[in-house]
Amino acid sequence: TLRAAGAKRGSQYLGLAANLHVSRLSSAGFLLEATAGGIKEYQVSELLDSHTCAVCRRMHGMTFPVAQGVQHLAQVFGTTDPIALANLAPWPKQTKAGLAAFNRLDQAGLLDARFHLPPYHPNCRGIIVPVGTVPVLEIDESLAGAVAGITEPDVLGERLFGNRKDLSDTASVLFGAGAVSALYDGRGGDEDPDA
Repeated sequence: TLRAAGAKRGSQYLGLAANLHVSRLSSAGFLLEATAGGIKEYQVSELLDSHTCAVCRRMHGMTFPVAQGVQHLAQVFGTTDPIALANLAPWPKQTKAGLAAFNRLDQAGLLDARFHLPPYHPNCRGIIVPVGTVPVLEIDESLAGAVAGITEPDVLGERLFGNRKDLSDTASVLFGAGAVSALYDGRGGDEDPDA
């Protein structure tokens, strides 16, 4: 029983480590391409649904300087000490007091606290994208009651976000078919982007 529990916990730790590395490598690739392309700022884009935490909901759409993101990831990738890494890339505390302190931070405070790059917690779904490509949540009058008393979150998510074409659009900006880099689609011309 102990061996089975250890094996399960071990695979969870490996999954968490893989998720963190993929998230950081994704950010690094975007930031390097942004630097090469002369892009000065990026935005955080979160998947907004019933599973989105308060931290990610707040970070959605926040804008930060590319140069500081590059500098931050250089420090993260330059350390081999797990304690130093936890200090370089902390996660906001998801307690009531922690969230209250987090919500008081302005953009400069978020940068100082090193909260400007996802991930913000295990299995965080946040990515960084070009400014202006983050989907904006607009709730119409007919949804106001549903937001307050929702009992079927998947229905609300479908009504708010449809088939999440915005995620496909963002992914095509980052990893478009025929892309010559993570930011620039190499297909050219006026081709149908949905083709």
